[in-house]
Order: sequence, then structure tokens, then C-alpha cells
Amino acid sequence: GQVGNSYHIRLETADGKIYESEPDMLNPTGDISDITFEYEARITEENFVEVPADVFNIYIDGNAGPLQESFTRWKFKGTYKVFTYPELYERRISVYRPFKDPWPCSGYIVVGAPNGGRLEQVADCECCECWVNDFEPSPQLSDNQLVRSGDFRSIKVGEAPINSSTFYDKYLVEVEQMSMSRTAFEFFRLVRSQKENASNIFQSTFGEIIGNIRGVNTSEEIAGIFWASSTKRKTKFIQRSDVPYPIVDIEVSKQPCLTRYDNSTNQKPAEWD
Repeated sequence: GQVGNSYHIRLETADGKIYESEPDMLNPTGDISDITFEYEARITEENFVEVPADVFNIYIDGNAGPLQESFTRWKFKGTYKVFTYPELYERRISVYRPFKDPWPCSGYIVVGAPNGGRLEQVADCECCECWVNDFEPSPQLSDNQLVRSGDFRSIKVGEAPINSSTFYDKYLVEVEQMSMSRTAFEFFRLVRSQKENASNIFQSTFGEIIGNIRGVNTSEEIAGIFWASSTKRKTKFIQRSDVPYPIVDIEVSKQPCLTRYDNSTNQKPAEWD
């Protein structure tokens, strides 16, 4: 795509229905000049007991681009490394009869009797080391933070929870800044409102989310958005040493990391050293 051009899509289903989106202008976007983070001590309640729930609040500085009126979305993703021990997994016929039963992906087998044999590694582990992704809970839009002068400062885009898993090694922050048309902005504003207020029984309902895709030869409605965007991306690591106190590694999981952690992969990110 090229900045200044408009784009649209045309969809045809197997039964011959045709849909087209309205043209969407690909507007320019500005740059993210810096990512900063700030420690915040928090407490939450679990099973009627207060437990620490500390975080790093993550902020960005930058500019919204050359247009006098700009609409911007910021997309946050956090990534951290974990390590589990699926070769130590045991199954129990009874409380007193554990059987060694390493996960196949661990690369280990049991040699000898299952309950008295020894573990032997026959291949590399494919599910011990993973990278887990944290995603934003709802779209983050410029809204009241829209800066007509072009610059923005200390826009909060996400949080990095502090625990023995997220800071087993370090935490990778990735922020994308994307330009938007007013149509796309209004669509994601409604998505955000519905997601943020879904659990509030006292919150008034918001408008139905339809988008900019319409039927050409059918009156059947379709919900969705086609959106052309310029994108700028910036990353930064938060090191384990940035946590203002020692982290105690207490969790030893015997499950594959791909099973134990949602949104996990055993493929190392390109940015990871």
C-alpha cells in the first residue's frame, strides 16, 4: 500500500454472495520515539488472602504524524520466556504408587520398570522452553489523548505483571502505532466499549458493531472492518534486574510449556538474544 491511496476489498462466497468494503484511505502515521516503564506495587485478593500483584506500567512517547487531525491505534504485546520440566511428570494409580510418565515431547523415556526405572534422554526437548505472549485486553485508541500539535507524551499502552514466570529471564515489550481513518476509529471505539463494559450490569449498551462491509447482491448484513494503515513498531526489553527486589523462583511445572501457558510457542522471537 501507498500513503494517500484508498483501498477496498471484494468478497465472494461459495454460494455467489458478493460483499464489498467502502474505500479506506491509507493515512501516514508518526514515530514512536521511546518506550519507558515504571514500577507499581499492587495487592490483589485470592481466596480471601492478599497477595502481591506488582506490575510495570509501560508508556510511549512519539508523534501522531503530519496530518492536522490524526486517529491512532496502539497495539501492545508482551513476551516472556518460561521453562518447564515435562520429563518429571508422574501419573498416580493411587497416592502411594507414582509412575514416571514423561511427556513424549520432553525427549525422555523410562528405561526399566515404570515405577522404578530411570529416565533416559533420547531426543531434544520440544516443550521445555517456550515464549509466552501477553496481548492487550481491548483496542487502545488516541481518543482524548489525540494531540493536534502532533506530539504525545507518556501514553500508557500496557502492563507487564511481575512474577517468577514473567521474569524468569526478561520481558519483551512490542508496541505498534497504526494510522486510522475516522471510520476505522469509530469501529474500534465501539469494540473497545463493548469489551470494557461487558461485565458491568449497570453500563448502558452501545451501538451495534457493523463496520464498513456491505452486500452487493444480497441484503444480508456482515459485521467487519476493512482498514488500511501505516504502521510503525518499536521494542524494548525489561530486564529481571529492573525488578526492585529479588524474585523467588517457586513454580516447577511438570507440564509441557505449550500446555501450561496460553498463547505460547517454542519458536524463539527474532529479537530475543
